[in-house]
Amino acid sequence: MRLEHHLFPDFCGVVDRRRVIAFVLLSLIEILIIPYHFILFYIMDAWVGFCYNLAHTIGLAILLYLVLARKVVFKNGISMFYILVFVKLAVDSMLCLRYGAKQDNLSVMSNIFIMFILAITAQSQLLNKISIGFTIALLPVVAVAISHTQFYVLLFSGKAILVGFLMIFYVWLYNMDHVITKELRQPNQLREEEKKALHLLADLKENEKDMAVNLMNRLRPEQQQNILKRAAEQLKSSEQSKKAWDLVCIDLTNSERQISKWSWRVRA
Repeated sequence: MRLEHHLFPDFCGVVDRRRVIAFVLLSLIEILIIPYHFILFYIMDAWVGFCYNLAHTIGLAILLYLVLARKVVFKNGISMFYILVFVKLAVDSMLCLRYGAKQDNLSVMSNIFIMFILAITAQSQLLNKISIGFTIALLPVVAVAISHTQFYVLLFSGKAILVGFLMIFYVWLYNMDHVITKELRQPNQLREEEKKALHLLADLKENEKDMAVNLMNRLRPEQQQNILKRAAEQLKSSEQSKKAWDLVCIDLTNSERQISKWSWRVRA
């Protein structure tokens, strides 16, 4: 919470909190992974990877300072953080394909899996441009990885790539309120056109039954059932409220009841 108040001293929304949590977790992961990579590249005598990991560490340290010191807007800071990690994974995948064991693409597939997670995480935090950029950048990385993968291995591992792209699309749809809530059907909830029809029916007078029938005939059968059900619930609720009020005012005269009802409405 202290870090959140430091990064957002005035206001912190839900999306901002998600970004802070992702920033903290990703920072901790990088702090743990970077020493492991240094040791691994040193043991394997891979000085190209060692130097690249050193450059990545310096860039990460500078970026962490800029974000924690509030030298940059947090949204831009975490976007650059995602880009830095994504580029590192992409380059690491290319180095594995170039210098790694030809029969073992596990490291490459693991990197691609993490890159999908970064794209999905960015999309869930409404960093749409970053997510779209990651999705486009994944295409050549996946293409190169597939070209270095044996066919029978690809048959078993290719589904993970497909699911990754589908999950990015799913989160994109999930964030689109007008798609998720359009004509949403929930218990005890009416569509906008059904609400309008119910209000029109409530405003009709007793001698305007033909207009009510005409209005109902214009609606679909399921809409008619929804409106009739809601009207019945409303009448039942009103009747129960009237009986409860009569019990409360059982010892009062008619004028006293009217005064009490008027006073209750004013307070409400």
